[in-house]
Amino acid sequence: AEDSLIFEIKDNGIGMTEKKINEVLNHRVGENHSGFGVYSCKQRLSIYYNIENPLRIESKPGEGTQVTVQIPAMEVDLNVG
Repeated sequence: AEDSLIFEIKDNGIGMTEKKINEVLNHRVGENHSGFGVYSCKQRLSIYYNIENPLRIESKPGEGTQVTVQIPAMEVDLNVG
């Protein structure tokens, strides 16, 4: 969207299945607590910007992962002081 900041983070690693993506985004982590950082980031962005889904994860096993973060653009006053 025109009034948003969009960050895309990509890798060419092992990738994830749809099931794993859903587990990470919904904080259903296993014994090794994998994915907690992503879930925590999603929750913080949701609360701070009052948006439901600031993160989108697209991935294919064996091909890599792309995480897209979309947040509203905010005007910053640089003439403070």
